[in-house]
Amino acid sequence: FWGNNLSLIHTNYGINDTTFTDTLINTVDYPYSYKVEIHNNSGLVDTPMIASSMFLDIEAADNELTLIFRKNIPWKNDHYIIYKQNKTNLEFDSLDVSPTDYYTDSKLKNGTKYCYKIKSIGSFDVDGFVNPIINYSQKNCGIPIDTVAPEPPILEVTSDCDNFFNILNWNNSSPTNEIIKYNIYY
Repeated sequence: FWGNNLSLIHTNYGINDTTFTDTLINTVDYPYSYKVEIHNNSGLVDTPMIASSMFLDIEAADNELTLIFRKNIPWKNDHYIIYKQNKTNLEFDSLDVSPTDYYTDSKLKNGTKYCYKIKSIGSFDVDGFVNPIINYSQKNCGIPIDTVAPEPPILEVTSDCDNFFNILNWNNSSPTNEIIKYNIYY
């Protein structure tokens, strides 16, 4: 993200050609950072800014996935459009818009795979740059998983000493779909 180990990947001597496509790189597993230097006959014109690709991380929890949009950019992103893959046609449909660089998709089914990609929309605070600046993340998938243990039951015991038995009562404060069985020990 930070551009600490940049390598020269392209030199262009045409001033009107301001586009370059970086190919044969693994954008699924790694983010990439870039800077564009402009030189004249005297050398480097100005210290260039470094910008990274946007990288989508996903953190799984119980019935939800938190999407984290990681980036290193010199401009300000105004908002992010979250796209979720439609399981029927495998297209990415717009799910929501977030003003922050994270989003939690909830009410999901644990153990089911969900895939996302993010579109950021931003701009510089000064004129003279492309506006808006649009950047896409890679596609990333996550599977919600129940990481929270159910609440332990509160046990009440009523003894009937004359008839030699105990009555055990407990309440269940956890959702019933989280409890598979109860073990009783004495």
